[in-house]
Amino acid sequence: MSDAFAVPLPQGAPSTGRNWIKANIMAALISAAASLAILVVGQALGAGKADAGMVARVIIVLTHVLASAVTLAAYAVLPGRVLRQKLPRFPMRAWIVLHVAAGLLIGIYTGYGALQPPTDSNELTEQLASLPVMMGILFGGPLVGAIFGLVVGSFQALIMRSAARGLGAWIGFSVIAGMLSLTVALTVAVLAFTALPQTLTDVVGEVMMLITTFFIEIVMAVVMLPAVARLTPR
Repeated sequence: MSDAFAVPLPQGAPSTGRNWIKANIMAALISAAASLAILVVGQALGAGKADAGMVARVIIVLTHVLASAVTLAAYAVLPGRVLRQKLPRFPMRAWIVLHVAAGLLIGIYTGYGALQPPTDSNELTEQLASLPVMMGILFGGPLVGAIFGLVVGSFQALIMRSAARGLGAWIGFSVIAGMLSLTVALTVAVLAFTALPQTLTDVVGEVMMLITTFFIEIVMAVVMLPAVARLTPR
């Protein structure tokens, strides 16, 4: 066949799904770095210890607030850019403001919690070993995760309502992602606490949860891929 009939194929645009996963991996790396900063500062300043000074307490809380705000901002900006490429009217400013505001509130809550004395290890181990607590974790984890996913997905859908169709699927897959993430996180937390020596539980357990959270965030991004695919411009 003559070369005159050889028409070059057009180069396709980068896959939205591929860009979505890349954006979430970058956001997960930022989240891991922020969590590591919280761990280092908390260990250095004695988070949860009664003898921690006022300056140390303020720094610990500010670290939680800033880390949480940066993490949620990353999850707003990076995946948000992917959504904006697909949805021309995507409300980027409102999307970022909502996520940063949520990050500030979460940071204040976790920062205050970091100042509280830790629960007695022996008592907690006995509680985790009891059947009612294990059953509560087994069934309560997915329920709480589903509620969390429903709330988050609904707020995000509320922001996108004027720019996108297919938001029912977005909320539904957010529920699935919430169920999966919290169930895995609780399972790893229980296994880490009951299996590790108590002298290593605090630091090693937190590092294990940091690594687990990173992979959970990637899995959540994969779970949300069908919802992203179903979004169409309004």
